[in-house]
Amino acid sequence: MIKIYMKITVFFISNLLLCTVDLMSSTIPIPIDTDHDGYYNISNIDELRWISENDSSWSWNFELDNDIDASSTKYWNEGKGWSPIGNEEKPFTGIFDGKGYSISKIYINEKGQSHYSIYSLSFWGFVEGIVENLSLSDIDYMVNQSICSGFAHSINNSTITNCHISGQLLSNLWCIGFIQNVTNSQISHCSVNCELVGSDIFSFSYTIDSSLVRNCMVDNNIVYRGYCTGFSAKFFNSRISQSSISNHIQLKKIKTEGLYTIGYYDFCEQVDIASQVDNCSFHTKYDIPFYNFSQRPPQVHLADEYVNVSKHCFGIHDFDNKKIILGYYSSSYAKKVKKIGVVINDKQERLSSTQEFLNSLQTKQTYIDAGWDFENIWDIDPNKNDGYPFLRNVPLFDEE
Repeated sequence: MIKIYMKITVFFISNLLLCTVDLMSSTIPIPIDTDHDGYYNISNIDELRWISENDSSWSWNFELDNDIDASSTKYWNEGKGWSPIGNEEKPFTGIFDGKGYSISKIYINEKGQSHYSIYSLSFWGFVEGIVENLSLSDIDYMVNQSICSGFAHSINNSTITNCHISGQLLSNLWCIGFIQNVTNSQISHCSVNCELVGSDIFSFSYTIDSSLVRNCMVDNNIVYRGYCTGFSAKFFNSRISQSSISNHIQLKKIKTEGLYTIGYYDFCEQVDIASQVDNCSFHTKYDIPFYNFSQRPPQVHLADEYVNVSKHCFGIHDFDNKKIILGYYSSSYAKKVKKIGVVINDKQERLSSTQEFLNSLQTKQTYIDAGWDFENIWDIDPNKNDGYPFLRNVPLFDEE
């Protein structure tokens, strides 16, 4: 009897231990406030996954403790990858402080999706809170009948500060560099540094309404086959100030009847009269070898609607060896751009004013006079970004 009892006891204890080990190995760790500062600490991808899959945490405050490698997201959700934090019914309302750290290699793959969705796939879904000091690097988004946005689908009554995006986004529909919809929010010291491939491209956002964008930089490589804006599509009752928008455009050759015209807006398509654009630069390079410039000149302008443009706004379009230099009206509502000079095959029209204008755009003092902060935020270097301003500590597209 004693031997049988001992065998049963050993068997029970060993199986209990096995069950305990299995349970522990299948449990995703929950973030805890390790330093008791009111922020739940995140130090690994498992804790980040727990947040994305538990909407009860979407009102909490979080902070990163270190850089996080998210390459394992490629194997999540049957290969679909990352699931956004925050949705329309329950947005993220807390504070997320990245502490200057990076989450790298976030993966999203919805190429097998056959139905259309108006909601963009992104790291953040819906946000009504604060996100700051966060970099999402080497992101890899691929979607089919959906929209993809590098940072978030929608922010409302939110503050986004010192956040940066790099990587690639590919969509058969819309491809948006940063945030699809921005409402009643402030965005500052942010950058988008991506390759965007899609039918329609919006380099920063689709709609910005009743918001302020300041000290931001766009530096994208764009491949598109339809419609493209250098910043957003709709800009209402808002202001963008002291920002640099630089895009390298590659137009996919598609079969069309007749000649194909490049459709590109430096800033956006629709802007209402209550909005303001000031102290911004727009610099666009084109790499379109099949395009016949002599037969159909490109249609490039600030916007289709009337825009309140103040001083120090300019645009430069570089078509291989052909350069179109555009200066915007400084004190009136302008529907189209005011062309102040053209350089074609080194033959300059209105040489003195054109060269003087170009030189001023590559001079630090020009921007300092306009209020740009070159001690803490911006920098300028003749060997970087073609000599135009760029954000400090943010890699340019061709330097990654």
